[in-house]
Amino acid sequence: MTTTPDRAVLHILAADIGGTHARFASVRVDGPCRSQLGPVFQMDTQQSGVGNFTDFWRVFRRDAPAELADVESFDAVALALAGSVSGQSAVLPNIDWNIDPAEVRSFAHLYLLNDFIAQGHALTVAGALEALERVRDGQPSGRGSIALVGAGTGLGHCVLYPPDANTAPHCWRVAGSEAGHCSFAFQGE
Repeated sequence: MTTTPDRAVLHILAADIGGTHARFASVRVDGPCRSQLGPVFQMDTQQSGVGNFTDFWRVFRRDAPAELADVESFDAVALALAGSVSGQSAVLPNIDWNIDPAEVRSFAHLYLLNDFIAQGHALTVAGALEALERVRDGQPSGRGSIALVGAGTGLGHCVLYPPDANTAPHCWRVAGSEAGHCSFAFQGE
């Protein structure tokens, strides 16, 4: 995206919806790698009276600050979800409800994505990888892939593949997985 005087700044409602908590914030994007995050509103993902995404969204709109609850004022709504996402549906393994395409049809600019794919893309922003804290010293043998693993309610992960000869030097590719939600081999009797 190139910002020009005749192009408006993008105003996005971004959310991270995990198995325990959901966090919402407005994001102002005014060019490539140039964004500003507003204050974060947090709510419990699982609440009494919430049996589906429609109920969850109703509670969000009721309890969130007015600047976030006014969803129609945003250019887009991006929901990063702990679970597998396919188009406009999502299976949320640690939540009592899933997202069905019928529930989100009324959203003109709603984007669903896996939470770790979102995290992986966040690391592709210029300078983000360089800002990470080194855990252990060592020398890479070339420009290899990066594994991103994180523990929350579940265990999420994705892989960042380095740019190849046909892409720009900063264009890392992100591949996600939901293997962290499989049963532990020693679980049960």
